[in-house]
Amino acid sequence: MPTLPEIPPVRTAQVTRFLHMNLNCASLERSRELYTTAFAMREVMFTESKDADGSLMDMPGLLDSRVSFLYDRRGARRSPSLELVQWLKPDLTVTRYERPEEIGMQSVAWSVPSLVAAREALASFGLAAGALVEAGADDVLLFTDPDGVTIELLADAPVAQPQLRHVRLTVADLGRSTRFYEALGFVLEGEVAARTWGWLVPGSAAPIEGSVMTARMVMPTDPSFAIELTQWLSPASRGVPKAGAADQGLFRMALAVEDTRAAGNALRAAGWPHVGEPKCHQLAGTPLPDLWITFLRDPDGVTVELVERPVAAYS
Repeated sequence: MPTLPEIPPVRTAQVTRFLHMNLNCASLERSRELYTTAFAMREVMFTESKDADGSLMDMPGLLDSRVSFLYDRRGARRSPSLELVQWLKPDLTVTRYERPEEIGMQSVAWSVPSLVAAREALASFGLAAGALVEAGADDVLLFTDPDGVTIELLADAPVAQPQLRHVRLTVADLGRSTRFYEALGFVLEGEVAARTWGWLVPGSAAPIEGSVMTARMVMPTDPSFAIELTQWLSPASRGVPKAGAADQGLFRMALAVEDTRAAGNALRAAGWPHVGEPKCHQLAGTPLPDLWITFLRDPDGVTVELVERPVAAYS
């Protein structure tokens, strides 16, 4: 990323819903089986494209892909989606984050009714467990899915079925990232917290011990799902996010706005240069109308997709 401009003022745009996280997978069938079996998700939409115009997705050339939209038991009107994408053209680029302090979309978290049951379900897929240890307690189980994505599991007795909880972004500057997401319409839930962590990567012999600062960002209109911003202090956050839209694992997240063109224009007018031109996108074989989308990048270079989905569509 070049030298960054000033962050736009708070509420420059107004996002209203966390729509989905894009997970580029080597095998759609394998990933779909994992998430539908172990997390009781269900496929609500499936679409295939051949020789699609790559410019609509900020990608060169013609694209072939298969896409499955999975939702937890709250359904498509109440749950964000895990968007599984298998790229047939271009080929999937095999890249993985090896350590939690690497900057980018690091993990996805679920609330589960039982850590014991969740561990057993994931073990049946041959996935080894790790842990996020804080204050001497194993508060979070960690797993790595077949595409290298870290899965966080937190016990939450009130939930009867696994429920998507947050996506974790490792960031270089927590204050700057917090202000950026506030400019999109997120609000800070609780306080910025200093933590001491032991992050045991699944399959590793010893935890990565360090200190972090975290901020949980939610939408006032949809506080059920959050962006967990995490700045590692020791060891320090480092690196850059994956840059290719066909890179394996988590790549981008989609947020709903009432008017994509108005939101993009407002961000540009406020001085944020990393905003693409709006484009009309069609998802063949789904009940969705034509979607106006635009891509932007956050202060660390993570790709954010703004999608025109009026609040009335969820009422």
